[in-house]
Amino acid sequence: MKKYIANITLILLGLIIGSCQKELPNQPKANLSPSTRLWVTSETQLNETLSRQHLHFYGEDPDGYVKGFLVAVSDSNQILTQIPNPDTLTYSWVKQNDTTISIPLRAKRSKFTIIV
Repeated sequence: MKKYIANITLILLGLIIGSCQKELPNQPKANLSPSTRLWVTSETQLNETLSRQHLHFYGEDPDGYVKGFLVAVSDSNQILTQIPNPDTLTYSWVKQNDTTISIPLRAKRSKFTIIV
């Protein structure tokens, strides 16, 4: 009886050790940055006198899901090419793919940067 139990134990141990893999075939991907596309529309045309603009945006994440978007408007006279350090922008969280923003009109020609 002891020999029978020892044989079963060795077989089970051999199966357990032989079935382990160092890497699984479906390893998770490294975290990749999502991409976002943005466009602005108006009822008829973009109007310099209107401070409300309708934004549309679309995002996709190659390794996950896009649950929402952070939207900010910078009203500095210089065009931002990167987020300022320290980040002093005020963000809004939206779950839909569009939103209406209000842009403060302080001068005849002002520059604004919209960040999504």
